[in-house]
Amino acid sequence: MSALLTMTSRIDSAAQFVTVLFAFVFVLAITLLGTRLVGNYQKRQSYSRNFESIEAYGLSNNKYLQLVRIGQKYFVLAVCKDSVSVVTEVKEEELELSEEGTSGKGFGRLLSQAKDKLEDVSRGNKSDE
Repeated sequence: MSALLTMTSRIDSAAQFVTVLFAFVFVLAITLLGTRLVGNYQKRQSYSRNFESIEAYGLSNNKYLQLVRIGQKYFVLAVCKDSVSVVTEVKEEELELSEEGTSGKGFGRLLSQAKDKLEDVSRGNKSDE
């Protein structure tokens, strides 16, 4: 009789684990779908042919230099907590623009860089052994 109770509790535990695993995967899928929908919506709302943020460079916590395209001209802006100032106009010939898109810092690129770093670290640990 004890063996039967042990077998039943193992089956119940396995069923609970599988149920929790499916619930976790479902929540992840819903989160991914929601994030993509919101991201695409915001992308459509902020799309403009005349204004484009090309690149940003952080100077400190609340201070950035930002390269923007307004119409056919490029400007460097100083963006602070309370103000935005035009630093200079830059000619397109002086810039090295990437073909990847506006900033080239999408989540996919950051994720692949993190993966590459982890692989480098794991290779380093294997060579130490």
